[in-house]
Amino acid sequence: MMEISIGIDLGTTFSAVATVDENGRAVVLKNGLGEPLTPSVVWFGKAEPVVGAEAKEMQEMGEEMVASFFKRNMGDPFFTLEFNGKDYTAKDISAILLKKLKTDAEKALGKPVNKAVITVPAYFNDFQRKATIDAGKEAGLEVLRIINEPTAAAIAFGLNQKVEGQTILVYDLGGGTFDVTLIKITTDEIKVIGTDGDHELGGKNWDDCIVNWVAQQFEDEFGSNPLADNLSINELLVRAENAKKQLSTRDTTRISITHVEKKDDMTYP
Repeated sequence: MMEISIGIDLGTTFSAVATVDENGRAVVLKNGLGEPLTPSVVWFGKAEPVVGAEAKEMQEMGEEMVASFFKRNMGDPFFTLEFNGKDYTAKDISAILLKKLKTDAEKALGKPVNKAVITVPAYFNDFQRKATIDAGKEAGLEVLRIINEPTAAAIAFGLNQKVEGQTILVYDLGGGTFDVTLIKITTDEIKVIGTDGDHELGGKNWDDCIVNWVAQQFEDEFGSNPLADNLSINELLVRAENAKKQLSTRDTTRISITHVEKKDDMTYP
């Protein structure tokens, strides 16, 4: 039986898994819920950590024993989160997420999966890359290679477009990280000319701006700030994210805010 390897996009907000089918085409594998994306969120409220949609739902309900956006702290020895009396680094939490992705991939393929290629932001340093490899090992994976996310995008572009001798600029703006890479594609190689980025800039920052602005409008009108308690914060974060997505295709959207028995339906451009 041929051994199967997978590719993992270990994202700040969502993660995905892909493999190459018998026809040589890359296909995204669906998780246990039949979805192509798994929220990069871990809930420590049960005996075993819960990963994905259920964890994100618990976060939305105001649960405090939730870890998210830990990718930004990968490789940082001073970053830890405590759950149930145990400290977890970003690498530890990533390993839990990777193990879930591995398990779902095995269910989708009906075969064991022990090898993977994992993507990372182009600006990740050696400590961050090693932490990613170590997280993969903790999840039971042999990490064949760590590949830069924009390089992976350039490879896909080059293969799909059959381009020769082009220089392209790849913008990788994710949920929590951002980098820009200049890449030259030839028939023989894909060469990175230069890259730069910000590991604390992404869709989450847009969400936070919306949350802060809406909370200020609410406080100006009712004299109470909805950011004063965790339940209101998490509800508002979810609604701000949904509003951001809706504003991609429409001019206005409505955000409902409930806090201290005050409710306001506001429409914002």
